[in-house]
Amino acid sequence: MTRYFCWWTRFLRVAAIVCSAPLLGEVLYLQVGTIQTSGEPDLLGREESIFEAFEPRVLVLDRPMSDELRNSLEVLGVQLLDYIPQHSFTVRLEGVNRRQLSQVPGVVRVIEYRDGWRVQPGILAMVGSHQQSERAALDQQGLLALVISLHPGSDLERAILALRAIGATVSLAEKVGVHDELSVIAEPDLLAEMARLTSVLFIEDAPDITYRNATTRWIIQTNVTNQTPVYDNGIHGEGQVIGVLDGRVDQSHCSFPAGKIIAYNSTAGTDGHAESITILAGSPTKHHW
Repeated sequence: MTRYFCWWTRFLRVAAIVCSAPLLGEVLYLQVGTIQTSGEPDLLGREESIFEAFEPRVLVLDRPMSDELRNSLEVLGVQLLDYIPQHSFTVRLEGVNRRQLSQVPGVVRVIEYRDGWRVQPGILAMVGSHQQSERAALDQQGLLALVISLHPGSDLERAILALRAIGATVSLAEKVGVHDELSVIAEPDLLAEMARLTSVLFIEDAPDITYRNATTRWIIQTNVTNQTPVYDNGIHGEGQVIGVLDGRVDQSHCSFPAGKIIAYNSTAGTDGHAESITILAGSPTKHHW
């Protein structure tokens, strides 16, 4: 990369960092900082011959993943979950033989996925800074609005029950890729306890949504403040057929009266993003902002 500038946009939001030097092997680049894995206890060196715990660990490699390496790991029963730069993965190792895993070319060590790596830095300092009315109200109550991402393959219902058992409120669960993501409201002093749940991949501040429809409509049309020639000429989209390429939509939703959806090519169910986009795209003129 030019001058070694690079963007790690996401390890499900864990590795969203900017680096200005070449990445080094055997190092984890996380939001909480750079982790030297050589300073972590190597679980491959333990006396037990077989990994028994189902909880995710971190598998550190000395090279990029290849088909050959992936096959060698999967034959042993290694379940690869998420990539962590540089050359590491969260994994499940239940039933995997330690000695056999240590002998796979490219494997350096296995370390714990620590509680402290699961929480977005500075999350408590954000209380009081939110602009959205709902978020500002929670700020005044001293409550956190969070998005909690779970490791792939985690038991969703068990995770929700565990969060509720410690006093958190789970308001929404949705699938994002291979991960379940939970919208949670909680007291700040519950953060550490939530981070100890082995199903938790990452905890972050929920998006502070600000509506910008009043500006995006003229940006799209002219990029000149308040100049909307398309609207000014009476073109609002009435009577047009719109194709939406997204997830599933609840066809029984009140926003879709009879005849509103003229064709549907997907499975039954609903996805939050797809439904919201479809409702907005197909809304009547009076709802255009």
